[in-house]
Amino acid sequence: MCIAKTGVKFVHAAAHSNYDVGIYFEANGHGTILFGSKFYRLLSKAENQLILNQSKSLSFSVSHENNRAIVAFQRLRALPSLVNQAVGDAICDLLLVDSILCLQDWDLQRWDALYQDRPSRQLKLTIKDRKFLQIRKFSYFNSYISYLTFMILCLH
Repeated sequence: MCIAKTGVKFVHAAAHSNYDVGIYFEANGHGTILFGSKFYRLLSKAENQLILNQSKSLSFSVSHENNRAIVAFQRLRALPSLVNQAVGDAICDLLLVDSILCLQDWDLQRWDALYQDRPSRQLKLTIKDRKFLQIRKFSYFNSYISYLTFMILCLH
């Protein structure tokens, strides 16, 4: 997990630079899934392996395992075209979730049952001099957070 500064431009950059498949979201609804070059290289490698497996087959019948691999590959290949990687799109995300629920044979009630509401708490601190709000990397969190946030976490 990576914690970034508030704002789509920061979380988008963090998802893009830190993950092969980066997923980001903000509380206001912005977010998307980003697919890096390693994801596409793995797809290409998988496609080559599937072609090789098919060419090795002496008969024209395709094994059950190979058929499942082909279907899984086709789904993975289609995945990047279902989301808007540039800006995020709630409709695209909703259709993706609907597709996954359909493939899993889940209804909305089963999916909703996974969610457990957790209390949230916000603090407002008045700071006279904002220079104290410096962003530093803390190895404990392996991410960038403000020193003030780190101190608040330590005190609670």
